[in-house]
Amino acid sequence: MAALAFDPKAWGFRRKLWLATALVVLVFCGLLFDTCWRAGELSALGSEPLDCRRVAGVTGPEDITYDRRREVAYVSATDARAFFMEAPAVGAIYRYTPGADKPERLFDGAGKPFHPHGISLWSDSQGPDLLFAVNHETNQLHTIEVFEVSDAGLKLVDTLRDPLLVSPNDVVAVGRNELYVTNDHGRNRGPGQLVDDFLRRERAQVVHVRDKRFRVLADDLAYANGINARADGTAIYVSEITPRRLRVYARAPQTGDLTLSRSIELTFAPDNIELEQDGSLYVAGHPKQLTFIRHVLDPHVPSPSEVVRLQLEPQRAERIYLDPGTQLSASSVAAPLPGHLLIGSVFADYFLDCQTPRVH
Repeated sequence: MAALAFDPKAWGFRRKLWLATALVVLVFCGLLFDTCWRAGELSALGSEPLDCRRVAGVTGPEDITYDRRREVAYVSATDARAFFMEAPAVGAIYRYTPGADKPERLFDGAGKPFHPHGISLWSDSQGPDLLFAVNHETNQLHTIEVFEVSDAGLKLVDTLRDPLLVSPNDVVAVGRNELYVTNDHGRNRGPGQLVDDFLRRERAQVVHVRDKRFRVLADDLAYANGINARADGTAIYVSEITPRRLRVYARAPQTGDLTLSRSIELTFAPDNIELEQDGSLYVAGHPKQLTFIRHVLDPHVPSPSEVVRLQLEPQRAERIYLDPGTQLSASSVAAPLPGHLLIGSVFADYFLDCQTPRVH
């Protein structure tokens, strides 16, 4: 049998191919490890419970805000799993009196597609109180609905539309005709959003609206989510899911322009932001982001919940609630009320009415 001839060129090509393959595998494993680490999947998780009771009668109570004048809370709720699958989905805004058995449904679309997301209440002496609500008519068509608020309920008075509302998540009003909206991605829903999330691309936006004129003020955020404003309107707070970060912007009241003043790193993925009367921020969110994605796909997989109270001057973060997903999965908002803390969820068919936690 003739001996096989050694071909240096072929061996060199194979060696380069093996090295390239090994490099790709190492890069992929490194990226996977980094993703898991950044998503909190490698961290141990305990439990810091509160004394809470379930309030049923809603599905997907994603955002909650408090009406101090009427001493009630408004709850924005949508069956998000059904909506994302483009199946018939129930969406409505509810009114809840602390301590009540269940919330009261105020508005469910009145014949138009209504799947509310973030909400914001504006109150002044110039006219009726106004409630602004992000509405997903479809997965590709979005609006901001404007309601007049009264003791009798809600009255739809206006609908804001603009091509810049590509993927709106939350809204905050800073006047009767002025607000800010987060686009959690710089494009409509689809596979591209998943790519942006995995690669941590900073393409999300903050959109400014004044007298129905829309403009993008920031377009370098990674999964912008919740948004809120300081009581005097001089600062805007924006949460970012992917980098686990909260941005603080200085606001120029005359122009509405924003200037980034600081970024605050958090230990969980922040969702919505609510404010206490003393200016403290209550931020709810997701300690384990990949587990949250599994929960999105399978409701039987629990997703941990976390709430942090954040003081800015001096800067101090205090965890006030942590649950592995047994009491509540996928917390999305924590609204402080006198004597109560209401904790909502992306998908649950209830929210929690908790006794006000002791702040240290």
